[in-house]
Amino acid sequence: MPGREEYLDSEKYQFKERDWDGPGNIKDFIARLNRIRRENRALQFYDNLHFYNADNDAILFYGKTTPSGDNIIFVVVNLDPYRRQHSMIDLPIELFGYNEGQSYEAHDLLDDSRYTWYGRRNYVELDPFTRPAHIFRIRRFD
Repeated sequence: MPGREEYLDSEKYQFKERDWDGPGNIKDFIARLNRIRRENRALQFYDNLHFYNADNDAILFYGKTTPSGDNIIFVVVNLDPYRRQHSMIDLPIELFGYNEGQSYEAHDLLDDSRYTWYGRRNYVELDPFTRPAHIFRIRRFD
């Protein structure tokens, strides 16, 4: 529409040919995120999102869990697109029946790495170029 700034060079109104297999394409990453969402019931609810403390303001830390506590997911994201960021994060372990001296597994569903964590406070480090986020599934060692 003439005179409307919304239409001026707006990509949402243009047809763009995309090379879905070209360098820098994130289709495999998006497919993995979708698979993680399908495989974890906690991520399928809308009323269970909680934000938690991270010592660094450039780190966003939140979690979702099923009402029964059988699926516990925590997400840690680097909000700084240029620099590596690190932080201590505070997991609400008492909500899941864990105690300070107990070890548990933090399984990163994005790259399949596994960490043994103890207690409430744990360290994370995220590089925007290699690992901008973690999606952890928390499991108690039996």
